Amino acid sequence: GRPWIAITILFLGAYASAFINPVLSILIFAVFIIELCKNCGIEPYTKLPTTLMMGLAYAIMLGQIFCRF
Repeated sequence: GRPWIAITILFLGAYASAFINPVLSILIFAVFIIELCKNCGIEPYTKLPTTLMMGLAYAIMLGQIFCRF
């Protein structure tokens, strides 16, 4: 019912898990996004999955940088 809240929670989870292992975080969350799009019937390589993957990479990158200080 509230997709923006779900996307925000997804990105915050990726941000928080990035300090443990960023590579593992990107693998886990990318597979989750791919399966979510398959279950919802969203075609791959459209705007939404591409934007979610870019946002995921950005959130993990910021989480990794933040935890180094």
